Amino acid sequence: LEHTQRLTKELLWPLAREKDSPIDFAFLGDDVWRYELSVYIQSDAMKTVGSFLLLLAYFWFHTGSPALALGGVVNIYLSFPLAYFVYRTLLGFRINGLTTMAMFVVLGIGADDV
Repeated sequence: LEHTQRLTKELLWPLAREKDSPIDFAFLGDDVWRYELSVYIQSDAMKTVGSFLLLLAYFWFHTGSPALALGGVVNIYLSFPLAYFVYRTLLGFRINGLTTMAMFVVLGIGADDV
């Protein structure tokens, strides 16, 4: 997997991004698929950090209390480990890329409940 990541990052991506390149690339294979999925998941995870910060600012603005706003965001954040435990351990489901996007859904439901 490390060889595939290095090859993709150092050789294939720069060639694929050139506008005048006469070469078209088709990335195939399990290693390439896993690498691409991990890149997208990491990118989306960073967006959840921004969502939490925006939610904190929104709560702070509407409640007028930084402690109450922080308490609401921490309450929502702490629901993720519990949900993961129930989903993975008790129900026995596997975690994949789609289930990681559930953070945005839980964030929205939690914001509505606070």
